[in-house]
Amino acid sequence: MTYEIYADTLFIVNFSMDFLSLFITGKLTHSSVRPIRLTISAVIGALYATLSVVFDSGDIYSRVMWFAAFIFCALTMCRISYSLGPKRLLPVFLAVNLGLGGLMSILFSAARQSGLVVESGDGASPLMFLLFALISGAVSLLYGRLRIFGSKRREVNSRITLLGETAEARLLCDSGNLLCDPISSKPVIILAPKIFGDRLPLELRTGETDIGALSGSLCAKLRLIPAQGVTGNRLLVGVVPDEVLVDGNEVDAIIALADGSYDGCDGIIPEELI
Repeated sequence: MTYEIYADTLFIVNFSMDFLSLFITGKLTHSSVRPIRLTISAVIGALYATLSVVFDSGDIYSRVMWFAAFIFCALTMCRISYSLGPKRLLPVFLAVNLGLGGLMSILFSAARQSGLVVESGDGASPLMFLLFALISGAVSLLYGRLRIFGSKRREVNSRITLLGETAEARLLCDSGNLLCDPISSKPVIILAPKIFGDRLPLELRTGETDIGALSGSLCAKLRLIPAQGVTGNRLLVGVVPDEVLVDGNEVDAIIALADGSYDGCDGIIPEELI
């Protein structure tokens, strides 16, 4: 049987699936989820899916070309969505996308065999959108439950490398830590400089915010992070780290050095990085 598929319907379905797949990928890889970036990536994926259906001639050369375009598109989507290397994200993204697509196919096939689906001329069915809404709702509910379950006090082990110096720190998960780098929008981990001892430059340990007075090589790695607290507004000095591992997983964040008690820990980490 031949179906007519409307491009707008195909675009909406693929956009929704790609957005949900990218969201789940971010959570599985402990990456910072940025809705705007996910939206742009999902639009790219939906455009690819629509164009591949419209212009695919069906011959072997066309299939090879579209497969190569698919890999390039997936890498681009991962690169736009998250700062973590796309080669590391791609297998997770493809696995999640394949899993969601397979789940949709199984549910739709079961519904059709049970007589719940009435085939229409354009091959579309309201049940398709209902199934996707149910899957999205289930994912959201599960994620919400996990967040509630993990909302109690939580501490994590970290291994942080700054300017070639490595130190281990115990970090307190703080859902109220919403600081981010104004330039890259990366989340900020606040860390007590004492864990590095005197191995870091004095300007970093003292919180020197006159970046222009620092050396060029050091200045290139620094960021000024605006912060607001009970004592008023202030600027924190952030550093682009060489590497940050949280419970063995690499995360993409800025390290801000600031003295504090941190409830017995060495610093605080945003909840989204865990």
